[in-house]
Amino acid sequence: MTPPGRLSLRLALLVGALGALLALALGAMAHWNLGRELEARERENLQLKLEQIRHSLEDDLDLRSDPAVQAHALQDQLVAHSGLHLSILDSRSGQPLMSFGDQAAASVAANRALLARLQADARQPVFQSWSTGNDQRLLSIGASMRMKNGTPVQVLLSSERNADERLLDGFLRATLLALPFLLPLIALAAWWVVRAGLEPLNRFRRVAAQVSPQDLSYRIPEQNLPRELDSLARSFNHMLGRLEDGVRQLSQFSDDLAHELRAPICNLLVRNQVLLSQHRDGAAYREALESNAEELERLSRIVTDMLFLVQVDNPAIQAQFGCVALHEQAAKVIDLYEMVAEDKGVELRLSGSGFAHGDNLMIQRAISNLVSNAVRHTPQGGRIDVRIGERAGHTEVRVSNDGPGIPPEYLPHLFERFYRRAGRQTGAQAGTGLGLAIVQSIMAYHGGRAEAESVPQQKTHLRLLFPSTGAA
Repeated sequence: MTPPGRLSLRLALLVGALGALLALALGAMAHWNLGRELEARERENLQLKLEQIRHSLEDDLDLRSDPAVQAHALQDQLVAHSGLHLSILDSRSGQPLMSFGDQAAASVAANRALLARLQADARQPVFQSWSTGNDQRLLSIGASMRMKNGTPVQVLLSSERNADERLLDGFLRATLLALPFLLPLIALAAWWVVRAGLEPLNRFRRVAAQVSPQDLSYRIPEQNLPRELDSLARSFNHMLGRLEDGVRQLSQFSDDLAHELRAPICNLLVRNQVLLSQHRDGAAYREALESNAEELERLSRIVTDMLFLVQVDNPAIQAQFGCVALHEQAAKVIDLYEMVAEDKGVELRLSGSGFAHGDNLMIQRAISNLVSNAVRHTPQGGRIDVRIGERAGHTEVRVSNDGPGIPPEYLPHLFERFYRRAGRQTGAQAGTGLGLAIVQSIMAYHGGRAEAESVPQQKTHLRLLFPSTGAA
């Protein structure tokens, strides 16, 4: 396959070729228009001269009275105009009465059709272009008149077009001679225009060359861009912004993941090293193994949650969507956490009903994470309410619990991965920091969203907002 080459060169050649064709077309049009103007001017001159001859014949001259005197008078009218040939013929017999110029006889012979038209219709003058045997071009005008004595005659006046032909030939030669000098100028101008027009693309190139995984902060300046590239620049900058956010989140996520995994691994390593530093009894080994099991359980939860997040965030993985009865899924979650809540002295309540379009297991996982979070943070004697209903065009699952609440500055970060505010729990009872992030990913996967609202020392509300299905 032939390589495409430089876009600027191809565009410059294309624009240059179009410019050359346009120059040729303009030259041809100018040549044609000049020829028309010259012929129109010649016709006008012939008509004016014909009117002078008409005036002489009808008012002053009588060719039958004194032909020599009359011929001299007519010839005087032609002296100032070179290249004119005049023939006067008898309208009835067609015989020449008088001729002036060396092409007068040839004019009569060449314009028999014109004279015949005058016989048929003598009201308007008639024009005809013709050429001699040696390619000399002439323009003739014929008209019917009456002399002073009433004799009808036909007047044929011809004008040589040699000067006009020389002017047209000179114009054509000058145009053809100018083209070799004009075409390089057109090509150079086309190259400059194309280069200036492609300059905004160089901005794209410079920005793209500066972007790297270490620095994604560069953006294409959107000022003074052509309208055709304005939307492309915005889309490109938006893409860079998404990449920057994604890389930043990935970097933060990797850092958080390393910290989350390091803590239980370090605990396991230190505990085992201490345990192996000297001989201990069976109870000590048992206690160490139980502690190790807790840390391993925490690691297992982190890995399980990570795998689930990958599954939810991967658009290639298609879940089994259907009509989900939210009350039924919430009831299963309540049954699962009821014994844990009773042990803490926390009351669980479920009310309302509704439906959502989605995956049963994912929706149950989202509700379970909210209830688990509420059970963990509700003090003894508190209450957790799970309410299902309609809210502002959405089907809502709201989990409310008593407790210390969440300070306002923490609410925007509540659904971020590995986010746990100060004063968090530690040990086996601590969460992985991924529970609410999983909830947000599940809701985004279902076209909904998760929200949080909290009043310190009163109530905390976590909401799942699904697109309304309209099911009863």
